[in-house]
Amino acid sequence: AGAFNTPLAGVAFAIEELAAAYEQRMTLLVMTAVLIAGMVSLGIAGDYVYFGAMRQTLGVREALIVTPVAGVVGGVAGGLFSRLMLSFGTSSFAPVAWFRAHRLYFALACGVVVALVGVLSGLTWGTGYDAARHIIEGNDVPIWFGAAKFLSTMATALSGLPGGIFAPSLSVGAGIGDMLRSLFPGYPPGAIVLLGMVAYFTGVVRAPLTAVIIISETTASRGLMMPLLASAIMADFAAQLVSKERLYHGLSQRFMEKPQGA
Repeated sequence: AGAFNTPLAGVAFAIEELAAAYEQRMTLLVMTAVLIAGMVSLGIAGDYVYFGAMRQTLGVREALIVTPVAGVVGGVAGGLFSRLMLSFGTSSFAPVAWFRAHRLYFALACGVVVALVGVLSGLTWGTGYDAARHIIEGNDVPIWFGAAKFLSTMATALSGLPGGIFAPSLSVGAGIGDMLRSLFPGYPPGAIVLLGMVAYFTGVVRAPLTAVIIISETTASRGLMMPLLASAIMADFAAQLVSKERLYHGLSQRFMEKPQGA
């Protein structure tokens, strides 16, 4: 809520995660914390739109054609990210097991990947906010940005460092949307990008309601609510085919495992 100035999205994410993973008696406490964070953010930074206002809309015919494509492509890509993240902790593949046993070397390897991708692309550092905003505004960004940001985000997250998943996922989704808009040249480009963002974000976190609200709040694109929701729902189904377990729920299990001999 504080990072993106999206209090509604914060509440929605709390609801969707609480329903799946936590005790219901914690709901009110978490929602109160989210609302306080939103008010503090407004007091410090004022009311702002994170990615800037995007007023483009889609006609019914356009939405019926592009929404399923965005939902499937973004959902599969997001599900793949979750699958790779979760499988690393349980895979018995020899090189993966070796890296798990030698965490320092693995962190070094991840750092090298992030550095190489960043130096070669010049676009994947940090959250990828600037590139995502350029894409939404219709500016040219290399077609491979989404794949490059996917790789750097994966390497950062697997290393165990708190590099974030939310904001980088929005940037990767913008890159996917950029690829999709090249397939539909006559369609409103900004709207296509937002569909890619909501689909990929849903595929990663498996919280379609949160994805729709956070995209609509960060871009003031309330005219796209129905296409965004349809794309998010399709992405959720597509992601389930790739990764059965929700990302945050799966990651939380690592903190709940008892050490051997305990």
